[in-house]
Amino acid sequence: MRYAFLVSDSRSGSTLLARELTAHLHGVVVTPELNFARIFRIRGFPSWRGSNRVLRKAAVQPNLAPDLSAKLVAATVEPCGVVARMRRTEMEILLDEGRKSADCPGGIDWGVVKGGVHALYCRQIHDAFGGEARFIYLIRDPRAVVSSKMRTMRPYHSHEVMAWGGPLIAALRWYSYDRRMMRARTAGVPVLIVKYRDLVCDPGRVVRDVGEFLGLAESPAAERSDYRIPEAERAIHRMVASEPVNSHRLDAWRGELERSDRRVVEAICLDAMRRHGYQPVERRAPLLRIVDVTRVIPSTIMKVAVHVFNALARMARR
Repeated sequence: MRYAFLVSDSRSGSTLLARELTAHLHGVVVTPELNFARIFRIRGFPSWRGSNRVLRKAAVQPNLAPDLSAKLVAATVEPCGVVARMRRTEMEILLDEGRKSADCPGGIDWGVVKGGVHALYCRQIHDAFGGEARFIYLIRDPRAVVSSKMRTMRPYHSHEVMAWGGPLIAALRWYSYDRRMMRARTAGVPVLIVKYRDLVCDPGRVVRDVGEFLGLAESPAAERSDYRIPEAERAIHRMVASEPVNSHRLDAWRGELERSDRRVVEAICLDAMRRHGYQPVERRAPLLRIVDVTRVIPSTIMKVAVHVFNALARMARR
């Protein structure tokens, strides 16, 4: 089996794309959301004890079996083994569990791995798989992403919204993901860019583009299957669960996002937005964009402090 990584910022339509690929492409299975970030925080040649500790943390995946620690640690047989080979071994264990949780049938050619944070490690993932991994980069207007995040509760931490740090942190995250993916694409990593608007307005064409990218044919109607949305995420994906997705929400951010928040997003993401065809609502001088960002720094610091306090409180209760 070969692997493609579906990367995007949150609230960008990855579950919708997963549903379309599962239903219409033959020989593909889409895993639940997986996170390999901790594995790629092992740098150089880690100590045996340190790498084991990281792997135990990596095994805690909300959409997989409760404890994969023993399997992950047992696979790392060399205390100072080659990090790239170790990473691939650990990733394949998690991927195998992900396929099981997705009720993977036989005859699968491609496993599509959902995980937005993998945008930060796409070049390392590409190297770990010997250049065989491919990436599907799903992109949505950052103003729509931030607007949605500021109104959507986190599925596994329902006490706070997804944009827990406010528009500044959310915009920086979108920009960081896009910059990493564009750099990887320039470096020769195979990346297919899919726009959310295209996915909503013409899902058939997007499925054909992905199928061509992966070398897969469309499934006959009798063989189509459904993508299973994890229980904890069904509330935030209720629009995806109802077919078809209505395109009237594509520009809803224009009436939902506060002007000051929109200005922050445009100040941070302006160049990347223009590169992808998203134009700013108003043209502002560079100095005014700096002022827009500076104004929200105090409130951002407060929101981050509250987020950290809540995280520490959760750790203390465990």
